[in-house]
Amino acid sequence: MRSSHTAVITGIALAAGFGLGRWTLPGPPPPVTADPSAHAASDKPSSGLGKVAVSQLNLGTLTTALQSMDVGQRQRSLAELGREWGERDPVQGWTMLRSIPGLADRQSFAETLIEAWARRDLHAALGACGSLPAGELRAVAFAKAASVWARQSPQQAADFAARDLSGSARSSALVAIVQEWAQQQPQSAAAWCLAQSENVQSHALPEVLRFWANTDPQNAVQWAGTLPEGSRRTSAVEAVVSEWADQYPAEAAAWVQKMKSPSALAETVGQTWAASDPEAAARWAFEAGLSETLLPVLATWATADAKAAFDWMTNHAGTDNGDELRFVVLQAWGNDDPAAALAQAQRLTNPAAREKTVQALLADWQEREPEAAATWLRAK
Repeated sequence: MRSSHTAVITGIALAAGFGLGRWTLPGPPPPVTADPSAHAASDKPSSGLGKVAVSQLNLGTLTTALQSMDVGQRQRSLAELGREWGERDPVQGWTMLRSIPGLADRQSFAETLIEAWARRDLHAALGACGSLPAGELRAVAFAKAASVWARQSPQQAADFAARDLSGSARSSALVAIVQEWAQQQPQSAAAWCLAQSENVQSHALPEVLRFWANTDPQNAVQWAGTLPEGSRRTSAVEAVVSEWADQYPAEAAAWVQKMKSPSALAETVGQTWAASDPEAAARWAFEAGLSETLLPVLATWATADAKAAFDWMTNHAGTDNGDELRFVVLQAWGNDDPAAALAQAQRLTNPAAREKTVQALLADWQEREPEAAATWLRAK
């Protein structure tokens, strides 16, 4: 790095900052259960930067890390420094935040510092989070500390976040907490969510269901189905089925087909399945007679490989909404190769569908690439 560039970074690092203030928590301090193993772990030297004496982990070391022009390496170094400070001297490490000008760099350092600090002294770490200005860094810091707390006492952590935090800090912390909780006791986490306000539920419950569906979809969807009829149950079932289809699409599809009115959930399964195996998803929807599901499936397929989607559809031209399906696929094809899409559109046998599709493709092409579209028109 040029010496002048180094001087600029160092100067900015020394001048930039924000007020950390006093470390106080909103509301009464939470009762924290100490984790003896965490204290024991924090006293052990760690690999890498752990070999460096604490006195050497200073502003100079931080400035050296900030000088790296490799973004990934710089942020990895800052994360390692943050973890080391969090384990050895989190209070001193916290003061180093004001020496990091870049927001993403600051977050890399703060995340690991807060996580290590929370394992060592949860209450102090939460207080430090509360000293940050409102915004993304504060939300991320609370999420990291809350995640550590949730590994020991998830309900206690969730109650604190719902009661004493607000805004993005609350929503980020709740998501982190219920992710940990759902891995341990998904039904308890889901029951807790139902007892909260609509705002808390909207952030927390989908995360619980996502984790639950990832490991035990049958029980997750059964639980969701026991909710009172209405939008809450519909959203819960859809969240489970979507995650289920992302992991085990054939299983989710078989479950959906057993329902009396599978259309809405079938679309969820089909579209999710199409993101990983569009031909299998299209074949399932076609063979199951779910013509409405074919539209989102083929639309998803067409964004990845429009020609393959069109070829498959040509061999299954007897579908009830064939013209609409062709229109959707050719539009996606037109985004990638408008000349090829127009050539296919001109071969459509239905005059009305042909005219509509050609006009739509040409208008879109003229808007995006007027000269290329004009050249194509002149060559006709």
